[in-house]
Amino acid sequence: MNKVILSLGTNLGDKIKHLQSAVDSLQRVVGEIQACSSVYESEAWGFESESTFLNMNVSILTFFSPIELLDKLKKIEVENGRMKLKKNRYEDRTIDIDIIAVENQILELKNLELPHKEYINRKFVLLPLYEIEPNWIDPKTNVSIEKLIQDCTDESRVKKRIDCVIKCY
Repeated sequence: MNKVILSLGTNLGDKIKHLQSAVDSLQRVVGEIQACSSVYESEAWGFESESTFLNMNVSILTFFSPIELLDKLKKIEVENGRMKLKKNRYEDRTIDIDIIAVENQILELKNLELPHKEYINRKFVLLPLYEIEPNWIDPKTNVSIEKLIQDCTDESRVKKRIDCVIKCY
């Protein structure tokens, strides 16, 4: 089994409901959830939006290969109301699920890079990652999660939302 770190985000509609539905789908379709981070509120990253995001990370054990996993995640996004209107551009969404890492694998394909190519630039991914994997070491750079957070140049506002609770298995 592979241990996978996923990042979930939503900024449309009932955001808590979207996160919970995605976590439920992951447990049902992908594998056994090992840990869920707290929910964090953040500004849109990479585009302008009137809506803030709710983000969280999950750690999950799965038998799927990274490519199979990507296919399953895209289907879960669609089942949970995701519609991509713009190709290769950031936009508002009901749910987004990104693969941050699969074990210590390093992978560079056209549609999938592991670890995720942008995660080190996103506080809304790094902070929940530290919460569920405080000893995380990036397999590509061999840098600790603490150092990645310290060196992150993302200046967007990210705050933990203690009033938002997602049922984790």
